[in-house]
Amino acid sequence: MVHWDGKLVEEGDKKVDRLPVIASTLQGPQLLKIAKLESGTGKAQADAVVNALDSLLLRDKARGLSFDTTDSNTGPFQGSCVWIETHLGRDLSYLGCRHHIAELNIKAVYESAMGSSPAPQEQIFSDLQKEWDRLDLKNYKTGAQDRFVMRFVRPEKERVAQFTRDQLQVRGNAAEKYF
Repeated sequence: MVHWDGKLVEEGDKKVDRLPVIASTLQGPQLLKIAKLESGTGKAQADAVVNALDSLLLRDKARGLSFDTTDSNTGPFQGSCVWIETHLGRDLSYLGCRHHIAELNIKAVYESAMGSSPAPQEQIFSDLQKEWDRLDLKNYKTGAQDRFVMRFVRPEKERVAQFTRDQLQVRGNAAEKYF
C-alpha cells in the first residue's frame, strides 16, 4: 500500500510543496521519499509517487493507494490516483483516508440541511473549532453509543463489514502469488 500526503512547508521566506511517500509492507512502514514539488497538482504528485516506487524497485509490488480525498488525488481525469494507475499500467485498490471521508459525510449532511457554502472552508468546522473549549465533553456520546443512531447505522455497518471481509478474501487469494 502506498501512502502520500502533500504539505506546504516553510523553507526560508517561501512555502514549498513537500510530498512524503510511504509504503506499507509486510515488514512495516517504509519512508520512500519526501519529494519537493514544483506544484501540488495531481500529475506532479503522481510523478513523485511513481519515482519513489521506481527508486526502490517497488513499482510491481504496489497493490493499493492510500490518500486524502482532495480533488488533486481523486479527480477522475487529473487526480493523482488516475495518473499513478496510468504510469503503472494497472488498476490499484483505493483507500481514502477515513478522516477525510468523515469530513465529506459531515459536509454532505450539513449542506442538505443548511445549503452549500461558497467559502473555501466550511463554516460549521470553523465554528466548532472556535467553540471547542466550551463544549461539555462529559455528556458527549459517539453515534455508536447512541441507541437511536445505531438502529439506523447497524444494518449498514454489517453490510459494509461483510463486503470488506469478502473483498479481503478475494484479494487475499489473488495476493498470495505476490507474497
